[in-house]
Amino acid sequence: MDLDGTLLRSDLLMETAMAFLRSQPLKVFKLLGWLFQGKAALKEGLALETWIDVSVLPYDAQVIEMIKTEQANGRTIVLATASHVSLAERIAEHLQLFDLILASNANRNLSSTNKRDLLVAHFGEGGFDYVGNSKDDLPIWKVSRNAHVVNPDRGVESRVSAMSEVQPTLGPQVIGLVLLPRNPKLRLLWVAAMMNFVFAVSYNVTDRFTFFLPGAVLLSIIGVMQLQALLPRRATALLNASPLGAPALILTVFAVYASGLVGLPTHKEALPFRDDIHYFMAPLPAGSLCRTIRHEL
Repeated sequence: MDLDGTLLRSDLLMETAMAFLRSQPLKVFKLLGWLFQGKAALKEGLALETWIDVSVLPYDAQVIEMIKTEQANGRTIVLATASHVSLAERIAEHLQLFDLILASNANRNLSSTNKRDLLVAHFGEGGFDYVGNSKDDLPIWKVSRNAHVVNPDRGVESRVSAMSEVQPTLGPQVIGLVLLPRNPKLRLLWVAAMMNFVFAVSYNVTDRFTFFLPGAVLLSIIGVMQLQALLPRRATALLNASPLGAPALILTVFAVYASGLVGLPTHKEALPFRDDIHYFMAPLPAGSLCRTIRHEL
């Protein structure tokens, strides 16, 4: 998991540079001295000479939710960032989401190929998924199992898709929907989808098919969140076909229902004012609902 521009909708180098200039404007030449020594020295100098409140940084809520989902599924979460290690450790302590911190220090700017080499040393080529956003992440995506592109810089996503499977954070993918999720929150959604199908099967209305749709949508969401753990490495064909999963599921349900292959239960008793569900969906003229209630009473 990258930090700047990915987990954070900001850049810690810019945050610390602005904090340094605000608090010590007369030491601008010190900043230039660090810059001449290289990026690693610049990041170390700014990190040690400034203080920023990591609790108010602009974190991306969707990325945090994605991390929590993967963590609940038992995956190891690594923060791999080009920001200074002192800042990375403070952010990790604040969020409590990471099992391992890899970051820059005085001797190493952990960006691009440096980050790639360190990740490969820890997990092997193709042994990890990587979430990033910039051109500096391209060498890392090239050796990752799956590439997740979040808040991408211009032109980044198209370049990643040419060399690796891109799994966007969101999408209508339903592969794996038949498996009961391990995540308790996803399991609750799965049970809700099953209850929706039971309700749709047992309720007798002329357009019963519409009652199947919420369950299909819930299962599509679950599929998105389980897809990466279920697909093998380099499963390009399945990844490319996965966006068709949701509409294919809905059309299949409709085809089975419309063909009469499955006999659904029907009510034997008369259902006054329930001949068609559209009775409840059509707009009513002003006062008509009150007249109907008075009539029933």
